[in-house]
Amino acid sequence: MNCFNCGASVTGEHKKCPFCGQSMQIVPDYNFLEDDNINVMMEESTASESEKSVDKEAAERIRRRKQQAREKEKQRRLERKKQRQMILIFIAVVVVCGVLFTAFFAVNDMIQTRNENSYDYQVKQAENALKNDNFDEAKDFYYKALSLKPDDLEVRFTLAELFAQHDMTNDMITMYKDILKIDSQNYTAYKMLFQHYNAIGDVDAILELRQGVTDNRIMALFQDYAVENPTIYLKGGTYNGAIDVMITSKLTYEIYYTIDGSDPTKNGILYNGIIRIDKSGMTTLKTVSKNEKGVYSNVVQETYYIVYKAPDDPVIILNGQALATKTFDTETYLEVIVPSGCTAYYAWDLDEKIVDIRAEDANRLAYVDGIRVPSGDHKLTLVIIDNTSGLSSNIYRERFVCTAPGIPVPEQFINQQPENPEDGSEIDDETV
Repeated sequence: MNCFNCGASVTGEHKKCPFCGQSMQIVPDYNFLEDDNINVMMEESTASESEKSVDKEAAERIRRRKQQAREKEKQRRLERKKQRQMILIFIAVVVVCGVLFTAFFAVNDMIQTRNENSYDYQVKQAENALKNDNFDEAKDFYYKALSLKPDDLEVRFTLAELFAQHDMTNDMITMYKDILKIDSQNYTAYKMLFQHYNAIGDVDAILELRQGVTDNRIMALFQDYAVENPTIYLKGGTYNGAIDVMITSKLTYEIYYTIDGSDPTKNGILYNGIIRIDKSGMTTLKTVSKNEKGVYSNVVQETYYIVYKAPDDPVIILNGQALATKTFDTETYLEVIVPSGCTAYYAWDLDEKIVDIRAEDANRLAYVDGIRVPSGDHKLTLVIIDNTSGLSSNIYRERFVCTAPGIPVPEQFINQQPENPEDGSEIDDETV
C-alpha cells in the first residue's frame, strides 16, 4: 500500500505512516489519480508550455517524495537489520558469557573438589597457615589430610608437636597413642610419651605404657621402671606338714608378700625373714619386689597344699624295751615315744564319760620325761596331739597295778573317780 500523503510504499497494517507520520489512508498501489493526471496530461499535450512545466514539477515532486520514501524505508530496514544483528550479537554474547561462567564454575568446582580430596594440597595449605601463624587453620587442614589418609604417621607427629608447643597436653597424648594404635612398636611415640610421664612423675602411666612392649630398644626406655621379679625358694605342691619358705631378690628391693591370695601391691606384708606356712589345706603365696621409685615388679606366686597326717598311736616302753607287763612291785616310770612336733598328754583315772582328754581344757598333764605309776590299781589314758595341725592319735587306755607302797596319784587326779570294771576283772589293752 502507498501513503496518501508522501506516496511511500507501506507494508503491513499501520495506523500511521512509518515515513511521514501522517494517518494512513489505505490506497492501492495503483493510483487512479496519477493515471488520470497522466491521461489529462496526454490529452492536453497541446497545452501551453507553462502548463507542461507545472505538471513536470509536480511529477518531479512526486518522484522525489517516492525516492525519499524509498530511501527512508531502506534506511529503516537497514536500521532494523542492524537492530536484529545487535540483538543477535547481544544474545550470542550472553550465551557465550553464560557458557563461560558455567565452565568457570564447573572448573572451579572441579578444582575445589580435587583439592578437597588431595592429601598433598591439605598439607601444603596447613604449612602455609603455619607460616602465617594461624594454628587453628593449620590444625583443620591437617585433620582434613588425616581424613584422606587415616594411617598417616607424619601428620600425626606434626600435630603432636604442635599440641605440645601450644600446651595442649591431652591432645598431644591422644595423638601419640593414636600413632601406637597404628604402629604398636613405634619408638618415637613411646619415647615422647615416656618423657612426658617421667617429667610429671606419673609412674602409673609409665607402667601402663610399658605393658605389651616387646622391642628391646623400647624396653630400654623403662629400665629404671623394670623391677626384677623376686624368687620363691620352695616350689608349690603338696606337703605333709608345715613348711618354711624363703623369698629373695637380686637387688636391694623391698619384698612384699601375702598368704591369703590377695594382691601384694595393695595388701602386702614387708618380708623380713623365712615365712612359715602351717595352715592345713591350700595356701597361695604371692610376692612382689619394689624399687626406690615405688615401682613394683610382676607378681610371683606359688600354691601350697598342707596335708597333715594324724600322729601314730602312742607307744609305751620301759627301760628302752617294749612293755611286757602292766603289774609292778617297785617304783616304775613309763616312757612314751613322742613324734617330733607333737605333745603327749596323759591322765590317771579319767572319767571319759565326762571329759575328753583331747580337749584343751581337759584335766591332763603333758608328758615330759616319764609317767610315774602310782600305788594301787589305776587306769592310764594317753593321747598324742600334733602341735601344728591339732590332729590327734587314737586314745590309749590301760590299767596298771603297782604293789609298791607310798607312790601317790598326782594331786590333780585324786578327786577323779576311777573307772573300775563292773565285774572286777582287769581291763584289756585298748586303743580307740
